[in-house]
Amino acid sequence: MKRCRLLAGLIASLICAGPGFSQTINSRPSPPPQICANGQCATIKSTSQNSGSIKWNPGQYMASEGILSGKSTLANFTSEMDDLSGWDNIIGYRLFVSWGALERAEGSYDFSVLDAILNRLKTQYKKPKRLVIALVPGSFGNCHVGTGDYIPLYIQQNALYGASPDGGSFGWWGGISNGDVNACVAAVWRPAVMRRFIALVQALGAHYDADPDFEAIMIQEDSWVIGNAVNTSPKDPSYVDATMLAQLQSLLTAATSAFPHTSVVMQNTWLQQPTSTQAFEQWMVNNRIAPGSPDSVGQSAFKDYDFANPTSKFAWGLEAYMGVQASGSAWKPVDLRPEAHAFMDVEGPDIAGTFYGFIGAPEGFEPQDIIAALNQTYKASHAFWIHFNGSDPVWPGSGTVSAVAPWASWSSLAPIINSNPLVNTSYPENYP
Repeated sequence: MKRCRLLAGLIASLICAGPGFSQTINSRPSPPPQICANGQCATIKSTSQNSGSIKWNPGQYMASEGILSGKSTLANFTSEMDDLSGWDNIIGYRLFVSWGALERAEGSYDFSVLDAILNRLKTQYKKPKRLVIALVPGSFGNCHVGTGDYIPLYIQQNALYGASPDGGSFGWWGGISNGDVNACVAAVWRPAVMRRFIALVQALGAHYDADPDFEAIMIQEDSWVIGNAVNTSPKDPSYVDATMLAQLQSLLTAATSAFPHTSVVMQNTWLQQPTSTQAFEQWMVNNRIAPGSPDSVGQSAFKDYDFANPTSKFAWGLEAYMGVQASGSAWKPVDLRPEAHAFMDVEGPDIAGTFYGFIGAPEGFEPQDIIAALNQTYKASHAFWIHFNGSDPVWPGSGTVSAVAPWASWSSLAPIINSNPLVNTSYPENYP
C-alpha cells in the first residue's frame, strides 16, 4: 500500500523545543507482576534478551498490504497471513488498523476482528506469531465519509470536533476532488479529537498489554497527518504545528502508561519545521518511544548517494535518530541509535516502483540491499515487509510487481528475509 508522502511546507516560524524536550530519561517504578484487563489477569513473562519489563521479540515481520476498516472481517486477511506458514524466522505480522474499525460508537469498542487475527497468529502456524498494529486515524484512500469505516461516525456528526472541508460533517480533514473525499485524517491536532483518540489507545492497552504475543503499537506517520491538513485544498485553518506537537506528546505519554509492557512506536518523519521535528525525536527516545518510519531504502542509497546528508530528502526525524542535523535545524545533533532501535516499515514503493529512481533504484530496492541498511545504518530491531502476491500494480510506475520487481513478490521475498536476520536486537537502553 502506498501512503501519501505529504511533506508540509515550511510556513511557520521556527518552533523551539522548549522544556518539554527534556534530555533526561524519566525514571519509572517497577511494573506490577500482573496486568488485569476485562476481568482477566495475566502474568507478564519477559521475552527480552535482557530482563527488562517490555516484551521484546525483535526480527523480521510480514506487513499487511490492506487496512482493517469498519467493514473488514478476518477473511480479508487470512490468505495474506497464511503465507507466514513455513517461515519460522518471520516471527509476526504488522497490521494497519483504522480508528473506525475499533470504535463503533463513543466509548464502545469492538476488538473482535483484531482478537480473531491475533488468535489465528497464535494458533494457525507451526510457531506462534506476534502482532504489531499500526494505528491509523483515517484512510489512505477513499475516506467513505458518512460511514464509520475509518473515522467514527460520532466524530463526524458532532460540531464539538471542529469543521471539515465538505461542510456536512466534522472532525476530519483531507483532499476533495470532484466532490469525492480522497485520503483523510481525523483532526487529531485538535484537543477534543485527540482526547477521543487517546481514549481508544487506553482501551487497547487495557485489552492487549497483558498479551505476550501483542508486540507493539505504532502510531501512523506524522507527516501523513499534517499533509492531509495543510497540503490539501482547502487547507485546515485550525492547524498549528505547535499544537500538533503538544497533542502527539500527550498521546505518546498516555500510550506508554496504557502499555507498560509493550513497545510504543512513533513514525516521526516531518513536522513543519526541522528543529521541532528533530527535538521531538530526541524527546521520544528519552521517553521510551521507539523511533519508526513508513519507508526503508537500501544501503546503496547511503553509500553511493549519501542519502542521510542534511540537504537530502531523508526524513528529519530519522536524521535526528542517526545524529544528523537537518538543513535549517537548530537541534544539537546526538546519535540516538546507541539508546534506541528503529521499527522500520518496508512498503510498496521501497521495493517496487520508480519512487526511488533518483537514488539508484529505478525499479525499487532489492531486499538484500534493504536488509544491509536495516542492519548497518538504521540499526533496526524490527522490520515489517509488505506482502505482495505478485499481481499487484506497482506505484509509481506501470506494470505488476512480478513483472517489474520480481524480488518483491512474497514467494521470492519470504525466503530472503527468513534467512537474513536483523542483528541489532539487544534490549534497548532507553527501555525500563
